[in-house]
Amino acid sequence: MHKIPVLEFHQMAGRAGRPQYDEYGEAVAIAKTALEAYSIFSHYINSKPEEITSQLANEAALRTHVLATIASMGSASIGDLARFIDKTLYAHQFTPIGAMLTVRGVISFLARGGFITIRGEELIATELGRRVSELYIDPLSAIIILKNLKRRHGLTTLGYLHLLCKVPEVPKLHPRKADVDRIGSFALESEELLIEEDQDLASTLAEVKTALMLYDWVNELAEDDIVSRYDVGPGDIYAITQTAEWICYAASEIAKIMGMVRHHSKLSQLTPRIRWGAREELLELLQLEGIGRVRARILYNYGYKKLEDVAQARVARLAELPKIGVKLAQRIIDQAKDIVSRRSGAGGI
Repeated sequence: MHKIPVLEFHQMAGRAGRPQYDEYGEAVAIAKTALEAYSIFSHYINSKPEEITSQLANEAALRTHVLATIASMGSASIGDLARFIDKTLYAHQFTPIGAMLTVRGVISFLARGGFITIRGEELIATELGRRVSELYIDPLSAIIILKNLKRRHGLTTLGYLHLLCKVPEVPKLHPRKADVDRIGSFALESEELLIEEDQDLASTLAEVKTALMLYDWVNELAEDDIVSRYDVGPGDIYAITQTAEWICYAASEIAKIMGMVRHHSKLSQLTPRIRWGAREELLELLQLEGIGRVRARILYNYGYKKLEDVAQARVARLAELPKIGVKLAQRIIDQAKDIVSRRSGAGGI
């Protein structure tokens, strides 16, 4: 089992007890054996926390922050960046000269990617660079997105989901031994996926497995079935879908900036599907508070396919449906009437 850092243990334990209300706080670490208890004491309680290392030592973070600095200033000189970097923990730990050598490499990367232009000593953020900075994604992720969108004029739902899974920010599911043949064969035979010739097998299998899980999610496979099929916990499903939704929105915005109208449209439609785990026909009903994908499917299957259908329904009739009830029926009818009314008013202006 992977051990959490000592610093993380101390941080969580240090939150025990409320200042001004409690004289002390208690943090409990549970051990199954005496040996495990000794290990916890020696490793966590009697140990000093790890040394803190600047996050800018991570190239993804450095790319993001350098672009953000340039974009926030509109334009910046290399001297401006040097003065900024010189004040950071990163420069203190790696020396200002060493830090700026790395930053110059990042500047070249951003220029090649079309995020900035260089005019002498002046660095100017492009429209793409400003939007990527606003979206707060790694510029490398934006390059991966653009590279793959340019490969195809249009993609299937699975193809777009695979694109999202190629981005480093999206957590990946590690394939089990039992998955290798099945997922490997599917990856080789499928024309929907964005497989690269020089891509290693392990990363390919992880991306494809995660994309298939997301595909089942947006096609309304029950969460328990996803847990069983992919050997994944509910918390992992949540983490993956939350990040994939963010990256899908970012990809749609990047496509918009670059004039990729078809890709922008498809990705914009896919974003709420990832949020809700639902097919496209349910998205209108999912505007109603208290209605998730399960209740939305129930409403749809019983003939309430549009907000207008819900607005015109009788409370008693809706209350008879599974998982609805009288109180929720009244609430969603009122909500639907309000949304339909506002929509009609906006259309008449």
